[in-house]
Amino acid sequence: MKKIFIPLFVIAALSITSCRKSRTCTCTTTSTTNGTGSTSTSVDVYGHVTKREATSNCLSRKWTQTSTFGNTTYTTDNVEDCKVS
Repeated sequence: MKKIFIPLFVIAALSITSCRKSRTCTCTTTSTTNGTGSTSTSVDVYGHVTKREATSNCLSRKWTQTSTFGNTTYTTDNVEDCKVS
């Protein structure tokens, strides 16, 4: 009976542990200034982390910037969409 429970315990323990490996965070940023848009992509690699740890560091966000030059005001809307792979 012990011969059956020990391997089952080992398999169960291995199945619930998190897999640590390199994870890639790919972010696509779209910036729109007064109706004109541009897109850029950045990649960050997190080494020896779980998927949960990588996801907590790989965050999507939105923000707005306003600049004034002379009599002209420029408003830039930024959207950064990030995914872990």
